[in-house]
Amino acid sequence: MRKMLDFWGDRCPVLATFQRYRAASSSVVVLMSGGLDSAVLATACCRAGLDVVALTATYGQRHDVEVAAARRIAASLGVRRHEHIDLPWLGRMSGSSLTTSAADGAGEPVTSLSAYVPGRNLMMLAGALAVAESVGSRVVLAGATKDDVRAFPDCRPTFFEAVSQAATLGTLMGQNGRVVVEAPFSRLRKAQVVQLGSVLEAPMAMSHSCYAPVDNSPCGVCAACSLRIQAFEEAGETDHAEAPPCR
Repeated sequence: MRKMLDFWGDRCPVLATFQRYRAASSSVVVLMSGGLDSAVLATACCRAGLDVVALTATYGQRHDVEVAAARRIAASLGVRRHEHIDLPWLGRMSGSSLTTSAADGAGEPVTSLSAYVPGRNLMMLAGALAVAESVGSRVVLAGATKDDVRAFPDCRPTFFEAVSQAATLGTLMGQNGRVVVEAPFSRLRKAQVVQLGSVLEAPMAMSHSCYAPVDNSPCGVCAACSLRIQAFEEAGETDHAEAPPCR
């Protein structure tokens, strides 16, 4: 309880961020990948009293475990509306290790570079904006962290600022004020997100982070697994996932 009070204290910058979202809109569309960061983000929105609309995208992933994780997380948080969009052409064109075995190295761990899917975040945000306008929400959020910013150009704060500006200029709802498109964790390291998730009692154990799961279990060696392991270690927390990554 003390940790929760500290998090929601008057001087907490995270609280100020979510208060700003509440001032802009009573509801928020959250990109729900099934990963750790979006699980914590959706939880923070719920704890702040925002009505969360979850959006999960499929784009030809070789593994559907992350989509199943997104469903479990949304259900556990009591999210009343969970939308799905299908972007199969992204997978066909990308050559990413997430969508084709041809990009795999010979027994080599999957790297962030090989897992990059061109245009993925832009297309998912476009879908989220369509959902937002249809449900009357002016806020769209993604769970990108500072660690993601280092690897993926479409996780940079400047990218989200540009999408926010485009959405404000290119939608009917934008005629009545700014449309907010942000990644509120983009200046936090993943270890800090883990700490925040612990404070909020987010369903992190239901989340999935692996790029190359084996029988739906984390491989433990890909870039995503390594980052997750490091984040929990740095945060001083235990990963309670049913099949947590191991070294």
